[in-house]
Amino acid sequence: MTETTHPDELTVQVGYRVSTEQQAVQAALLRELEAEIAAFVGRLSLVDRGATFLTPFQAGPALLTLRADGAIEEARARLLLALAGARSAGSALSAAALAYDEAERRAHELARGLGSLLGYGMGLFGPLALIWILSPLIAAVTGIGVAAALHPHGAELLQAGAAAWWAEHRDILSDPLTVELLRAAIMGSDDVLGGALHLPPALVLLLGDQGLGVTGVSTTAALVVALANGAGTLKEAPVTVTRTATSAVTAPTGLRDRLARVPHGVPHQVRVERYPMPGKADRVEVFIGGTVDGSLFTGEQPWDMTSNAHGVAALHPASLRAVREALADAGVAAGDRIGITGYSQGALVGALIAASGDYDVGFLLEAGGPSGQVAVPESVTHVRLDHTADLVTALGGDVRGEHTVQVRRDGVPADTGLALPAHQYAFYLQTAEFADRSPHPEIRSVIEAADAPLHGAGRGVAGDWLAVRQVSGARE
Repeated sequence: MTETTHPDELTVQVGYRVSTEQQAVQAALLRELEAEIAAFVGRLSLVDRGATFLTPFQAGPALLTLRADGAIEEARARLLLALAGARSAGSALSAAALAYDEAERRAHELARGLGSLLGYGMGLFGPLALIWILSPLIAAVTGIGVAAALHPHGAELLQAGAAAWWAEHRDILSDPLTVELLRAAIMGSDDVLGGALHLPPALVLLLGDQGLGVTGVSTTAALVVALANGAGTLKEAPVTVTRTATSAVTAPTGLRDRLARVPHGVPHQVRVERYPMPGKADRVEVFIGGTVDGSLFTGEQPWDMTSNAHGVAALHPASLRAVREALADAGVAAGDRIGITGYSQGALVGALIAASGDYDVGFLLEAGGPSGQVAVPESVTHVRLDHTADLVTALGGDVRGEHTVQVRRDGVPADTGLALPAHQYAFYLQTAEFADRSPHPEIRSVIEAADAPLHGAGRGVAGDWLAVRQVSGARE
């Protein structure tokens, strides 16, 4: 895999308002140009008034005075023309941005509407369609299996062929089109369920995310969890946490510094930092790591697929309960003001904590989280780092918060041999670094909002917590 042409350029979306860094820079330059021209016009008017006042006392020829007046008027006219041009360009840029935003909103609504209808149809006629599609596929797979069994080296040839096919086609998982198709499928999953249950289309629409929001991604995920529990997988269990280390730290600044403190590749999954603030209550920053175990069977590691599924279903996963216990052990009480940074599953857990309202979350930074449908309150300064080629982010559906600042980046890192290269922690660290350097006003604003509460903070204390699921206590 290779990177796209401009993988370091970021796109920022807030609600349906989308802008690139270049657009934001050009808009800011036009505003500065307007202000400078207006200031020149003002200074020129002062010069003109001063010259008019001094004219009766000057002994110079009247012709020179008239020429000076003419030059001043000409300069004023040219400046006013330039000011009108700058304002016109600014208005055109704003109008283009508004038109793009409206087109984006309408396209999104149309796509989701069509997706809902398609999903309902698939649910209604799905069994027949599934049989029609799967019958030749099953026949083909059976034929390949029989041929492999009859050949002396059939198993080795089949394995080598599968490996070669995967090496050639694994890019499909990092195609932005694949990501968006999966996101649309996730968002339409409740419509598929409604069709399968033969519910009236109007009722499905009313209860879904385009209506009252009673059903949605979390409802479908809860059903999947229930079915998986019946098959003996994705069962949750109690969790215990233990503090493993304590160290002195200085307050984080910017997005990369925060993301770099997220536990990754180390035994613990949670870090809590407490900073004394002169004349104020202590400030707490929480850092939550990503998925460690990809197994579908519940194990001692709480940061696994069981917690991912329960998290998307809003069913209090073990990882969420572990973070709450770590916070309590660190002396953080309900209602205390905290900042949260999370990567992957850690982003999902951080969003669930913010949505709960149990803590006064001032800032939330998510990187690569399947948490789009978690309703983060508008009181939270909320930043998402999303890669358009990251399939994991699509698992959470569309982003609900219209106040959420989504910082998106195209492209994937150089060939890593991984199935989901765009989800790499190191790639998100690089994106966070680009964001820190970005001139985009929305990004600058949220970084200031994150750093401001820690201005003047004293040296802090960091604690690391290791969580273990008590598998013997798995819920039946």
